[in-house]
Formats: sequence, structure tokens, C-alpha cells
Amino acid sequence: MIKTLKIFLVLITLQSCNYNQEKSKLIGNWSDPYGSTGPLELEFYSDSLIVTELGTTYINSWEVEEQKLYLKPYLGFEKFGLKDIKFDYSLSSSGDSLMMSKKSEKSADGIATFTVFRIENAFDYLERQNRISLKLPTSDDLISEPKESIGLNIYVGFRDKKLIVISDNNKLDGLEDLKIYCYDYLSWKSKEGSNSDLHFNLVIDKNVQEREIDSIKTIIRQTGFEKFFRIYTNEEVNYQKTNWRDELEWYGKRE
Repeated sequence: MIKTLKIFLVLITLQSCNYNQEKSKLIGNWSDPYGSTGPLELEFYSDSLIVTELGTTYINSWEVEEQKLYLKPYLGFEKFGLKDIKFDYSLSSSGDSLMMSKKSEKSADGIATFTVFRIENAFDYLERQNRISLKLPTSDDLISEPKESIGLNIYVGFRDKKLIVISDNNKLDGLEDLKIYCYDYLSWKSKEGSNSDLHFNLVIDKNVQEREIDSIKTIIRQTGFEKFFRIYTNEEVNYQKTNWRDELEWYGKRE
């Protein structure tokens, strides 16, 4: 009897360990900035899951078992018409993407599928929002972004191994419409009561060649503004140490 009880306790312990390991793999922040209905954010905690979509936040309890995720809305959310939901889920081998699916009458094949990506910090979130890969160069003796003028972010990095130039949230795609975008930006800022001085925060991948950077600067100067602030990183201002919802504070050098 005692031997049987020990075996039973061992099995229960192993099952509990497997369950905790499976659940711990999901704990963290996940996002799909370009979901079919708009940005989707998932915040997994050990005892709750916070879902934000369509400007609304829902709080759920959650459990996992054999690649299935079970959500149960907390008490008080019945007015939203929320019911218990079951998802099939699959975590990538690298652990940075999570695919989820569930039955849906609105989907052509009867299954609604979406993928969210793990967000580690604010810089990672910026890359996801802009669908760009950026590896910043390092340098010492950095200063914070100038506060005496409006800073317009210009990102120069890679998407699918192709060099791209964009601004925040893909409002600028390429340099062709940069002039119009700058003037629209200044017009909007003027209405907000800001001054009309402008500088460009050049957030450029370290692998971009100097001749390409010079070409970008030449095009930007055609807007009539030519104050550049090149963004760098180092151990002191490591953007990877930020919280995922932090507003990034740029450090770099005037150029």
C-alpha cells in the first residue's frame, strides 16, 4: 500500500512539473500590432491573462493542457458576453512566436488562427510595430536627444533582408514622400502648440553602409531641415533593459 502511494505521489509530482513547465513557457508579453481587427496584446501572468484588443482590456484566468489553452473571464465581465474559450496553441522552437486557433463560424474553413510574438522590451516592441530589424551601433560619450526641437524618428534597417526606410508605425515607407510627411508632421505639431524647429533621429542599423546613409541624408536635406541626431547604444543606455511599455529615450550624437 505504501509503495503504491509513493508511486502515485511521484506521478502526481511529475504531472505537476510538466504542467508548470508548459505554463511557464507562455508567461510574458506577446503582441501582434497588425492583427485582423487591429493591435492585439496578451500579457500572461502565473494567475491571470490580460488581453487588449479593439481598445478594450479583458482579464482572464487561464490553464494549459496538452497544447490547449483554456480561458475563463473573471467575475464581472459577463456584461461583455464573454464565455469560456478554448484555443489550440503551438509555440515556436525558439519560443518567440505563439500560434493560436479556435473554432469560428466567421472563418471560411471554420477555424480562426492568429500568431502573436513575444515582446521582451520597448526596443523589441518598436521593431515589431514597424516590422523592421535594427541592430544599433555602439559608441561612448553619448548625450540624450535634444529637447529644444521636435524629433522625427527615421528608421533605416532591414525587413526580409531588404533595406527599408520608415518612420513610426509605418507612416513613412521609403523616402519618396518624406517632404510631405515632414511638413504634415510639423503642421500637426504647430497645432499642438510646439515650435517649428525639427531634427531627425537617425535610428540606423550598424550594417547599413556609409554611402547609403549619405544618400539618405542628402534626400532629407531637400526638406529644408538638416539637423541629425544619430542613435547609438552602449551598456549604460542599453535599450534592451527597458520595460516593454516604456517610452524610449534616445541617446546618441549630433551629426
